[in-house]
Amino acid sequence: MIFKTRFKQLAKIEKHPRTRIRFIGLSHIQNGKSYEQVAQYLLQSLSAVKQWVRHYKDEGIDGLKEKQRSGRPSKARNQNHTKLLQSILAMQNNKNGGRVRLKDIQNMLAKDFNIHYQNINGVHYLLTKLGLSWISARSKHPKQDKEAQALYKKLQTKGNRCLTYGHRLK
Repeated sequence: MIFKTRFKQLAKIEKHPRTRIRFIGLSHIQNGKSYEQVAQYLLQSLSAVKQWVRHYKDEGIDGLKEKQRSGRPSKARNQNHTKLLQSILAMQNNKNGGRVRLKDIQNMLAKDFNIHYQNINGVHYLLTKLGLSWISARSKHPKQDKEAQALYKKLQTKGNRCLTYGHRLK
């Protein structure tokens, strides 16, 4: 069987391991090895090797590349993602101090959208899918005083630290 593609070179630059194995297998076939020998070398089934050849003949190199696997459908697949995103962002903005926790979002999803995740990992995956990073800025104390912080920073930069213990900056 003669292929025009240089599978050995493709295997060297391929990043995905399954695709790399397919390229190596077709390289062996290109060099005259039988399907059975290739299957034995690569610890694959004979039908898998035959399938690689068939995919290559039908679709070319793209037929050998790893395809997106479907997996389990998301629990939030029927919901409008923009509504979910807006409600999560509104929840964060309405929070006086600190940040919204995944547990808070999990409760909000169950109450408002009837989406029940048994595990926090599902909530985290949903946030990632919505494009929300869960690495957030430093949290704010609900009773923080911006003026006192600004005065403290001002005194620190000038080198005039208040040496009196218990001194209030106000």
